Amino acid sequence: MKKLFSSVLAIVMVLSFATVAFADTTYQAEDANLVGATKSDAAETASGGEYVLGFDDPSSDAVEFTVTVSEAKSYEVELGYATAMDNASVSVNGNVVTTPSTGGWADNGFGTTTMTLDLEEGENTITFKQSTDYVQLDYIKVLSDGNGPENPQTGDEGTALYMVFAAVALVGGIVLVASRKKILK
Repeated sequence: MKKLFSSVLAIVMVLSFATVAFADTTYQAEDANLVGATKSDAAETASGGEYVLGFDDPSSDAVEFTVTVSEAKSYEVELGYATAMDNASVSVNGNVVTTPSTGGWADNGFGTTTMTLDLEEGENTITFKQSTDYVQLDYIKVLSDGNGPENPQTGDEGTALYMVFAAVALVGGIVLVASRKKILK
């Protein structure tokens, strides 16, 4: 009975670890709603292998992400993009944030900037536009879903300690299952 309990506990910890350790959520630009003359292009430097460009008319072209969060609060959101100008903006629920230049284009890699966005519980539309010239957009990433207090020393939400416990439980479960099979032979 102890072996069965230990094995089940190990499996539960590993499965729950997956939901805790990977709280950051990445939204690829090529999967977003492309409004206007937008298109995706392949690039080795893009996180998902593609990025979005061609949204050149600020009055009609945009990339719209639908982002879902568990509670209304301020979230840190990372933006992966490339532009040589200070000419892009992100808006969410009516609030607009201007993004800085990354100093170059996608062929040289994408830059990132992190901004704080106030998101409502449930679905939010985050709209990315350029205001003059060109921007190449790779992704946005919600850095935390707010499931736990962040540790200022490590910058995580306690996932490192949880990973250790889950690994120990998994190894213990494997050893128990292996020893049980050896006994049955």
